[in-house]
Amino acid sequence: MRNHKVGDRVVVASFIGCGRCWYCQNDLWSLCDNTNTNPGIASMAYGYEPGGIFGYSHAMGGFRGSHAEYIRVPFADYSAFPVPPEVDDRSALVVSDSVPTGWMGADLGGVRPGDVVAVWGCGAVGQMAARARRCCSVPRGSSPSTASRNGSR
Repeated sequence: MRNHKVGDRVVVASFIGCGRCWYCQNDLWSLCDNTNTNPGIASMAYGYEPGGIFGYSHAMGGFRGSHAEYIRVPFADYSAFPVPPEVDDRSALVVSDSVPTGWMGADLGGVRPGDVVAVWGCGAVGQMAARARRCCSVPRGSSPSTASRNGSR
């Protein structure tokens, strides 16, 4: 590891990317060729070989969960991002999974201004999906109603 040192506060994505394979070079970390230590298990179950994922079964590499206090982070120079001193630990935690999952849902869904979007579930990912919908669909300069301040309508 060259970009971080012991004691640095970092946040890592749920998917583990090596930074060198074709998939990582094309920002498709979830399909990284080099991070799943058991690709055959997932291949039999799903028909493809996903990359390694923190907190999933051995089919995804068997890595301990990303919400643990300490974890081993393979390819940390590529997949660990520094947390600025002004950001507290709880705020940084949601960046590892909830925010990108919610944002990706809105992005993949092609949410645009004026779209009506339904989000099932009000856990961390559901809340971030609602907020991402708000960011994607509320035109800049508009004044959202009190009901939609948290991203819901």
